[in-house]
Amino acid sequence: MLSPLLDAAHWLHALYDHRRTLRMSRAELEAMQLVKFRRLVKHAQAHSPYWQRVIAEHRINPESCVPTDFPVLTKKQITDHFDEMVTDRRITRADLVRHAADPKHAHELYLGEYRVVHTSGTSGMSMYQLFSRRAWRRGASLITRVTPPFRFQMRVAYVASTMAFTGGSSLMNAGNQGLNRLLFNVRMYDACTPMPETVQALNEFQPQTLGGYSMIIQMLAEEQLRGALNIRPLHVGVGGEALTTTGRAMIEKAFGVPVHVTYASTEHLYMGLSLPPDLSMHLMEDDLMFELHEDHTCITNLFGDTLPLIRHRMDDILHEETDLPPTHLPFRRVTVSGRMENALFYDNDEGVRDFVHPLMLTDFIAPSLIGWQAVVTGPTGLTLRLLFEESASAETRASSGALVLAQMNRIFKTKRMTRVQVTLEVVESLPVDPKTGKYRLVVNESATT
Repeated sequence: MLSPLLDAAHWLHALYDHRRTLRMSRAELEAMQLVKFRRLVKHAQAHSPYWQRVIAEHRINPESCVPTDFPVLTKKQITDHFDEMVTDRRITRADLVRHAADPKHAHELYLGEYRVVHTSGTSGMSMYQLFSRRAWRRGASLITRVTPPFRFQMRVAYVASTMAFTGGSSLMNAGNQGLNRLLFNVRMYDACTPMPETVQALNEFQPQTLGGYSMIIQMLAEEQLRGALNIRPLHVGVGGEALTTTGRAMIEKAFGVPVHVTYASTEHLYMGLSLPPDLSMHLMEDDLMFELHEDHTCITNLFGDTLPLIRHRMDDILHEETDLPPTHLPFRRVTVSGRMENALFYDNDEGVRDFVHPLMLTDFIAPSLIGWQAVVTGPTGLTLRLLFEESASAETRASSGALVLAQMNRIFKTKRMTRVQVTLEVVESLPVDPKTGKYRLVVNESATT
């Protein structure tokens, strides 16, 4: 009984803090960020060998430091130095991979204490993050800024990846756990499910809140406009990819409510929200510090104290909106320019053209696997390029490749695309797009698809 009560206390405290932040000035917000940042640095210095070494090598003073005193942190560095970066010395990346690879642990806390999430994002590089119970509540509770007023057993439908340990599914599953079950009835619908089946299920469930990938929600809006879907949500939210002006207009026409856009990641949970009535994206700077650069963004996570991420580099490009009318909120407003990946288009077993959403390819979990890329090679051909840790044995690479192949074939089976033939290619590095110089998750090398 103690754990649910403790979670409720963390939740209420986070809600109180988030509400208090809304009344701050920009100067007060930045002063609060610095206090939290220096507290995080002291914690990392005391418990993380990696950060202890960085602080010593760069002669950083924890009492007066700012994020730019630290070097930029890349995803590869996090993977390479994971074991010495975590602040709980019981945690190892190898043990974490074993935990996440076992479906029976899908709803269990790692070591009885930590929420584990995993993704490659659109970079195709494997990344694990852990959150303590308190940290999880701080990051997850930000979504309450755009949800309708609480009511008992609010019906929530989420259409995206439902694989265990992904950020989105973990956040949504939390609604059915502990005391949250009194407030929410969350049902998740896999983005790989054929659209007619999803439409039928949503018609039966009649969600009051509808959320998911932007592309999927736009397709559901089309189904609503043509009469196949008949639901009346009070709230519609999208995320995972950019929402076009045309897509927003279609969704709002179909469901008759404003669309709320979320900007989130596995590493930092909710990073930005469009707060009504303003359509622009507000950075959630309660517990995150953002450095906006021309070709990337550095983010310092102030609440993730198990795997401290200081100046974590992400390839997302954020442009601050400086010409908008001022608001009473202390947060900066931005436009988010991410990379738009291609979907995998194939004919299904009935000969109907269908697709696999690219974000479904970010969920592969296998020992020593650190990156991958999907290559469309023909009307029924797909090659998965797999990048492993240098130390991985031939046996590990073979067994992990088999796991990835099984996961990919499971996706195609769900989409009824069983004629697609998947081959594996183990590579020493992943190529970048010669035009942009950036890595792509999906590459089309077929002249006929």
